[in-house]
Amino acid sequence: MKKSVEGMIIDAKKIWWLKINRKQLRMTPADGATFPYLLKVKYTLNNLDYEKKKMVYWGEANINVGDKVIVTYDEKKPSKVLGLIKK
Repeated sequence: MKKSVEGMIIDAKKIWWLKINRKQLRMTPADGATFPYLLKVKYTLNNLDYEKKKMVYWGEANINVGDKVIVTYDEKKPSKVLGLIKK
């Protein structure tokens, strides 16, 4: 069963080698390209702190260390992050 809790981004790295093309026709190799992020998030459940990494693509969203996110996790295994949503 899925549950959610509020967490915080503690590290954000842009994955430059994984390009997502947003245009059908490009004039240059980087024209219309966007890149996903590898985020490290910290969240607390039952007085236990968890730090997990998750790759996300939020389009042109501004991603900064210290931003709040909603962490979706598995109730049976709280250390497993199923998804992240920017708050």
